Amino acid sequence: MKDATTPTRLRPVRYDERPRPMTLEEYAESDEPEDGYRYELVRGQMLVQEPAPGGPHGHSQNRLVWRLNNWMQAFGQGEVFA
Repeated sequence: MKDATTPTRLRPVRYDERPRPMTLEEYAESDEPEDGYRYELVRGQMLVQEPAPGGPHGHSQNRLVWRLNNWMQAFGQGEVFA
């Protein structure tokens, strides 16, 4: 079970309570924290996405995707997205 401090995929980030959506100009002027996460503005709300996996996890993911993609192409079963 995740605790309250565990980040999840695309979770809202609230720097303050806004009565209205954030504008593109406000987003461009804001300082993104340098915490390794990626930030984006979606429908006026700043969202944060976890960084891509790296190290051994990223290597394992790449090998798995490569093998699945080869199988999918050989049998014409679809596409693999990671």
